[in-house]
Amino acid sequence: LLARQAELQADLMRAKTTDFTEALSDTIGIGSIVELKDLGSGEKIKYTILGAWDSEPENNILSYLTPMGQSIIGKKVGDNVQIDIEGNEQALVIEGISRWVEQN
Repeated sequence: LLARQAELQADLMRAKTTDFTEALSDTIGIGSIVELKDLGSGEKIKYTILGAWDSEPENNILSYLTPMGQSIIGKKVGDNVQIDIEGNEQALVIEGISRWVEQN
């Protein structure tokens, strides 16, 4: 328990608030809304990439620390992405990027 307490305290010391106003609209980063298309099924899905503690997977809001978040950070429209989450491989293409602050 003491080790976990130290880990959580270290996380809190590094934490800083953000309003996501520095998010870019041409590259995926923290504060981006990303439109993706599954190249296998043709299904389209939209994810919002936010901070470390902002995940709400049921609402397609992901932390940038998740495997999906990590695989798309820094990508641009038209880029292909291969992801493997829990043995489920998908090929995706990035179809759109917008800023979260402009949607709320």
